Amino acid sequence: MNIQRHKTAISRAKVSVPTKWAFLQGIVKSGSRVYDWGCGKGKDSEWLKEQGCIVTSYDPFYAPENDPDSVDFSKIDVVICNYVLNVIECPQSRIDLVESIAKSIGNNNIQLVISARPENQINKEAIKNGWKEYSDGFITSRDTFQKGYSLEGLNDLVSPIIQRDIINSYKTSGGAVCVY
Repeated sequence: MNIQRHKTAISRAKVSVPTKWAFLQGIVKSGSRVYDWGCGKGKDSEWLKEQGCIVTSYDPFYAPENDPDSVDFSKIDVVICNYVLNVIECPQSRIDLVESIAKSIGNNNIQLVISARPENQINKEAIKNGWKEYSDGFITSRDTFQKGYSLEGLNDLVSPIIQRDIINSYKTSGGAVCVY
C-alpha cells in the first residue's frame, strides 16, 4: 500500500481548533517560541506569527528545512503537533514520532500540545465514504490513512513515552488536545 501522507494536509481558511485553544488558554502567548511539528501547509504557523509568536515550522513534505534534528530546542517554549498521529499508518511509526518529540524536548521546560482527530468522527467518515480498513485505521479514497483517538487513547500513547503527566486537556468536535 502506498500511503500518501502529504495529501492529508489541508489548506485551512483559519487556525485549527487546538492551536486557537492553546492560545486562548495562555499555553501559547505572544512572544512564545513555538515549534510547529507537522505544520502541513502552515496556516497555524502563519496565525501564530500574526499573534506575535516566533514560529519555526516543520513538515517533511511542505517545510522540510526545519527538521527537528537541526533545531535548538533549548530555545523553544512550546511544541505543537496537531493532527499528525492520525495520518501515520504504522503504529510503531507513531511511537517513533512521539519518541522523537520526547528526545527533542528532553528535560527542558517546553510545553507539548498534541492533538488528534476524534475516533468517532473518523469512524463515521469511514462508513459514509466507504473507506477500507487498514492496520488500526482506514485508507481513504485519496490513498491517505486516518486513525482517530479518544482523549484517553491519545494520552495513553503519549504520556508514557514523554514521561510527563497531562496538565491540561480539551475534547472538542475537532478532536482531542492534550498538554504536557
